[in-house]
Amino acid sequence: MAVPATKGSIRTNVKDMEIGDYIICKYFAVSSGAVGVFSEFGTSIATEIPVSGSATPNGSFYLVKVDKGLLVADRVLQVSISWDTLNAGRLIQGVPWDNSIVPAMTSYTAPRGIVSASSEYSGYPAWYAFDRASTSSWISANGQM
Repeated sequence: MAVPATKGSIRTNVKDMEIGDYIICKYFAVSSGAVGVFSEFGTSIATEIPVSGSATPNGSFYLVKVDKGLLVADRVLQVSISWDTLNAGRLIQGVPWDNSIVPAMTSYTAPRGIVSASSEYSGYPAWYAFDRASTSSWISANGQM
């Protein structure tokens, strides 16, 4: 199996990877249109998944570290699968959350905006959900955090 065109090194453990490094991995999808399973990181000896992908892939490929916390497949793994299915399987990464959009609230109206809820649990105001504090929490009317 041809290795990725990178100046990095092959690794056997994800935690040892630096940008440009790559690791072999197995991907297996039981059926077309369904999210598969990743396994055998650094150890796979399965047959290579074709570079053009497959509707029901079952084989090896490489993941390349392209940034801190970001691995990218060196090929198309699975065809005939929708973005919605991949997203529901938590395989899509979007733009990181921008905390400046919602200010750290200190009350129902401060520093800006208005926090409201259809109901509250006694002692846990709804604005706690937006206070960015790990020492407080918000609990719904049915007692769920």
